[in-house]
Amino acid sequence: MTAWNEERDRHSDAWRMQTRMNRVLYQSDSDFQSITLFQNDLYGKVLALDGVIQTTERDEFFYHEMLVHPALFQHGAAQDVLIIGGGDGGTLEEVLKHRTVRRATMVEIDPAVVSFSKQHLTAICGVAFEDPRTDLVFADGAAWAAAAQSDLDRRYDVILIDSTDNFGPGAALFAESFFADCAALLKSGGLIASHNSVPFTEPDGFADPALALKRAVGATAHYRVAVPSYWGGDMVMAMAARRAEDLTIDPQAIADRHAQAGIATQYYTPDIHRGAFALPPYLEALLVQGADK
Repeated sequence: MTAWNEERDRHSDAWRMQTRMNRVLYQSDSDFQSITLFQNDLYGKVLALDGVIQTTERDEFFYHEMLVHPALFQHGAAQDVLIIGGGDGGTLEEVLKHRTVRRATMVEIDPAVVSFSKQHLTAICGVAFEDPRTDLVFADGAAWAAAAQSDLDRRYDVILIDSTDNFGPGAALFAESFFADCAALLKSGGLIASHNSVPFTEPDGFADPALALKRAVGATAHYRVAVPSYWGGDMVMAMAARRAEDLTIDPQAIADRHAQAGIATQYYTPDIHRGAFALPPYLEALLVQGADK
């Protein structure tokens, strides 16, 4: 009998999403969550945490490239990068493609996910965990960010929040207090980038964190990426800075930096960078509605 991984909309019983589990490759419970890896004919290896798909071999580059490269090319000279979450290593691998980066600190709550990914998901993480620039910390991301305020060596050009969904273990990483702690860890001219849910299925999960981020940091801009394996597909990500001018896109500068970096990408390009920030009216309206609450 065919087995299926089923995800249900937490806000409505009108929709379910199923992904065929052609073969279960791994299943275990860590101290924090249930970890399942299965094979699917379309997506290849699929990683699910507590039944929710986190990444797949086939489409991981949609998400990881668009979380990482817009912020790093926008900054242009990031040397110190902080990743909160990202246990599969895909974000870390993309960060380390930038030659300017001298240290990539990754704070992940669950050691089991990293150990698992190093063994089973090398198509996604490569050898990123072995890179000498990687500083791997196992801790609760929100608690770590709060405690890091007193360490003056912990200041970053770019902070990437690669969390799970805004419920369960990842809920604290969408709170205004956490965003404020991240803002305090930015160097001058620094940027924060975070995924901001799929608004079609979870409008409050988009608008509420967007408002919290703006209150905590100062200036925000939002951009889109379609991730086929995610519930609803059309994901919004957020970029934040203390000054609005740090979010202004200079198309020629982005193109020059991209050409000089020589990074091969499958989704991100300078044209995609510029166009992704164009939001349709329904998303603009959700942001306004959130601000009016």
